[in-house]
Amino acid sequence: MIRLYRLAGDDDAAKRQFAACTELFQAELGVTPGPAVQAAMRARRIRIDGPTDAASVAATVEAGLAAVRAGAIEAGVQSLRTGVAMADAGSHDLLRVTSRLALSEAHIHSLRGQDEEGVAALHVAEQVSMTAGELGLAADARAEIGYVDSSGHAMTGRSCG
Repeated sequence: MIRLYRLAGDDDAAKRQFAACTELFQAELGVTPGPAVQAAMRARRIRIDGPTDAASVAATVEAGLAAVRAGAIEAGVQSLRTGVAMADAGSHDLLRVTSRLALSEAHIHSLRGQDEEGVAALHVAEQVSMTAGELGLAADARAEIGYVDSSGHAMTGRSCG
């Protein structure tokens, strides 16, 4: 939740969630949050100042996918996040969906324990697909959501990171 609030630009909510997480960890475990929770607090929303044309978005997403496939997961995810932000800034509906599908795939299949951002991306991809009349892409998003729901990969319950 902290990471999602930070990526959405809601720093106050992220701070409240971090404080609640810290209190929970201290009360139930007698420890402070570890590196994953600290890293979630450092997550930043991506601001786009450069080009947002379709070719630039597609190239950024492809670079992210290539990095993930090569094992550079964090760098690839960051590139995919940038691709999502670029697609949003340029109002490219099809790329808004496909970039989110790629980001969610990287999270769900490569970054165990960080699935919440991937699931959030899938839900937005499904909504944008339906609005744009891209029923096939909406089905792809729903299939991935179903995979997450059935396999238990997404984090459930009280989550701090």
